[in-house]
Amino acid sequence: MEPYQYSPITIAGTFRLVRLLRVDTTTSPPTIDVSIVETSLPDPVPYDALSYHWGVGADEKPDRPINVSTPTGSRRLFIYEPLETAILEFAAAGFTQRAIFIDQICIDQRSPADKAGQVPLMGDIYTRSARVVVRLGPSTPASDDYFRFVRQINAASPLGRIVQIPGKEFLAIYDAVADPTMPCEPAVAADRDALLALVKANPEFPLASAIDVQSRSWFSRLWVIQEFCLVRDAVLLCGGELVCVTCLRAAMLFFVVHNAWWLRTVKGDVPVATMQQRERIFQLNAAIIRLFQERRAIHTGDGKRDLYDVVLKYNIDKEGNKIGATMPEDRIFGLMGLAREDEYWRQVRVRYHDAVGVYTDFAGLMAARSTDLLLYSQFPKMLAGLPSWVPDWSAKLRVPHGYMELGQPVFSAGGTGGATPRVDPASGCLVVEGVMVDHISRIGTRQLQLDLSDKTSEGVDYIMTKYFLDETQEFVETAAQLATSSIHGVHADQLAQVAIRLSDFGLTEKVLLQDMAPDAVATTLVRVRDQVHKTGQMLIKANSTTQMFTLGNLLQSLSRAPWYWAPPNEFETVRSCAASPCQAVSTLARGARLATLDVLVALGASTAIFVVTRWLAFRKRFRGFNFEGVTSSQRAGLQRFGLDETLLRSTAMRDYRDHLARNMGNRVYMTRQGFVGLCPPRAVVGDAVAVVLGGTVPHILRAKAGAAAGRWEYVGEAYCEGVMQGEAVRPPDRRAGEIFLE
Repeated sequence: MEPYQYSPITIAGTFRLVRLLRVDTTTSPPTIDVSIVETSLPDPVPYDALSYHWGVGADEKPDRPINVSTPTGSRRLFIYEPLETAILEFAAAGFTQRAIFIDQICIDQRSPADKAGQVPLMGDIYTRSARVVVRLGPSTPASDDYFRFVRQINAASPLGRIVQIPGKEFLAIYDAVADPTMPCEPAVAADRDALLALVKANPEFPLASAIDVQSRSWFSRLWVIQEFCLVRDAVLLCGGELVCVTCLRAAMLFFVVHNAWWLRTVKGDVPVATMQQRERIFQLNAAIIRLFQERRAIHTGDGKRDLYDVVLKYNIDKEGNKIGATMPEDRIFGLMGLAREDEYWRQVRVRYHDAVGVYTDFAGLMAARSTDLLLYSQFPKMLAGLPSWVPDWSAKLRVPHGYMELGQPVFSAGGTGGATPRVDPASGCLVVEGVMVDHISRIGTRQLQLDLSDKTSEGVDYIMTKYFLDETQEFVETAAQLATSSIHGVHADQLAQVAIRLSDFGLTEKVLLQDMAPDAVATTLVRVRDQVHKTGQMLIKANSTTQMFTLGNLLQSLSRAPWYWAPPNEFETVRSCAASPCQAVSTLARGARLATLDVLVALGASTAIFVVTRWLAFRKRFRGFNFEGVTSSQRAGLQRFGLDETLLRSTAMRDYRDHLARNMGNRVYMTRQGFVGLCPPRAVVGDAVAVVLGGTVPHILRAKAGAAAGRWEYVGEAYCEGVMQGEAVRPPDRRAGEIFLE
């Protein structure tokens, strides 16, 4: 059979649809007959859309044949196996009445020109479809079980109505479920009682089954976001099971309610595996909730946002899992349908196999919108050849240190105003207006680390944190001795606050100032910092004690070796054996017995310490959780080491630990004039601290080796005490000039 040849689309707004003519599963491979028709926006023929995970690598070739009916006879077109399976399930479910939009078939995958014309239409294509059918993948016993459970709890229950209640109003219902004794409004009480009755009717939530469904790869793919969010009606298909999208959302809400009830009623130790399953569901829910929020914003909220915000939202790792995309260019193109068509959107040129060019052009456009685009140029990068100032959207990216959340900067180092950044056409440099603050003269060696063995959410390695805090304090005190330093002559109490800000990028102070007076914030920060420092010191002491009880150290710790440890003098040994053989043998046996006893005692003590420490480490990692509070013996132990249970469990401590965890990898630095701050791991002595006008935080720049004077390589974002609120760009000290970033 001859291969199918696509006809070029020459009319703007025209796109293709698929009609399923015949599906025969009795043949091998299955026979799929289709026709491909054209329709046009804004009034296309009625059609459904199929959303699925392609599930293939960038270099894989399609190898599953389908037959395309044309006026001159059938033609052969090859598709990928996951799509073949999806079409078979789609047909088995009865979704054949309307035409279907299937991107893999409706766009000529071999034609860059066809992609360039069709990809910008994807938003309108999905928006105007009657329904999207989401194919999650093949069924399993677990997925079948979960789909049945979802339908069961949605049948004749209030979930369908409650799931439509706005979040703030639902919190009252959630609180009432978590604590049924609290007084509440009659309507809230009615919903509480209905939910509690549903929970008690289903006391065991199918954790493993929920994970099986919600961890399907479809939920973690970038292209499906617009496919799912732009259509008002959506259904989920998994093998032969089907549920509506509202039912899945209701099941996710039911898990939150069920978990609140479970936490209130659970007794004794909870297995780590159970906690890990529940934590996993919350993580999976977070990613799916983001999809529902996008749907709500588009259909009932403020509508679409600009492309820059959409690209940030779906390419920054907030939950730790990068959204998947096979082609790096799709991290921009696959989101265009979610964005409003403004002047920036219209300048994006769709093309593939040129990721460096696509990312560079996009960065040039977006830098004119926000100089903080630089904060997303993070290292290491996946794509080779990118200019230093261009973000690599395919790499693992985090929320900038100077932001509480995306869109929530907490500093204003660059003030307001400044020339609009531009790309120099001759050199490809990004040209920004900024101020050179100083050059780094010293960089610390300590870095914050995560405690990977800790199954709690704290995450920080207290020993490494203690060392980092000590080094930070030393840098601050050294800088304060320089007459040119901005902290010269500052009182010791204020220097302590500077050191705390360096440890967490100044974020905890910003959070506490929202609800507390400045003096109370300063006092709280010192107490929190001291508790973390004491915890690290306590663990160091415990490790030192453990090390002291190793067998070698025990034997070496003897101030004077016993007589039976020292080798006897050869002459005395010969004389003793000759004069009194029996006594010599007795003395030798006694010495051997005493030496053996010493070794056994030392070995026993060493083994006991070894076993206890390993057992404690094992318990820390694998022992179940207990929600019944701190015991009196645990409280006494905390007090013995100077630790405050209330403070350790406070929101201030939680915020500080969270911000420490966000600061992983950064190191403290000092400049020639005595500025102190935090720099990224790539920074070296001699790098410059600079502030870009209009930006939120300082940056570390490096003079470009072998380039013309004034050319810089971007290194990363920084904290710099004394310039975070625009001090470096205020007259009369402002000495702004053009900075060329290569």
